[in-house]
Amino acid sequence: MAWTLQFSDVFTEASNTNLNSHTPGTGVSWSKNAGPAGSHAVVVASDDTLCHPYHTGVPTNTFYTAEISGSWAAKQKCEATKPQAGNANVRLAARLSANDDGYGWHWAIADSTWKLMRYDNGAETTIASSVQASPGTLLQGIEADGSTITGTKSGASEASTTDATYATGKPGVITIKSLASAGADAYEAYDEAAAAGIAAILAKSIRHRRLMGYAGR
Repeated sequence: MAWTLQFSDVFTEASNTNLNSHTPGTGVSWSKNAGPAGSHAVVVASDDTLCHPYHTGVPTNTFYTAEISGSWAAKQKCEATKPQAGNANVRLAARLSANDDGYGWHWAIADSTWKLMRYDNGAETTIASSVQASPGTLLQGIEADGSTITGTKSGASEASTTDATYATGKPGVITIKSLASAGADAYEAYDEAAAAGIAAILAKSIRHRRLMGYAGR
């Protein structure tokens, strides 16, 4: 089965609008606003991107997660265009849950490394990585297919591993302060329901033939 686009967002909005109050281009809404009081991702009107500006009293490296509402198949992916600077401040995510569990993907400027992360109640663990200096602005994505978790750039796999910790959840974003402009843009999320399979299709056909009196012909 092909990927089905379920959600898209170019973050055109009034300045400093909370993400969970923002209306996306396609799909229902962003469904979660987590993190300490006063900590939230916002749409920055100056360049219509998703960012996480500084908030007084919120510790550095505090995570904020936002999921996309609705029902999602376990096989899912999301993509967005992100610049090199501040890349780690807005991370693409798959199979997020209400406990801040799931998987994330970003490029870290500190060590010039693409990082595929697992989040366990907000704590992060690197599960795969790939070194690259200065990737620039490009399309980035994360895909979850069974136990295979893959980080992509420009539509191609960059780092991949197997991890069966989280089998379900929703696509979304993970943000970290402080980033006030040039964040994520052109966000899209897809899923793919499990195929019925040839055996199931044939079984359905046989049942139909029996009902019509054609069994054995």
